[in-house]
Amino acid sequence: MADTSVARCYLRDAGVANGYEQPVNWARIVVLVAMALPVFGGLYYALLDFLLFG
Repeated sequence: MADTSVARCYLRDAGVANGYEQPVNWARIVVLVAMALPVFGGLYYALLDFLLFG
């Protein structure tokens, strides 16, 4: 029977369930951070605008 739990799939994909850890993929992390920054920046700006100028 296949193990379909989300946590197990995540750990298997991350390479930590096999007894060894894969090296961190820094390029992937940089791309994800670069994609997330405008979103969080926009939310921060909207919150600041709302708090200051109501």
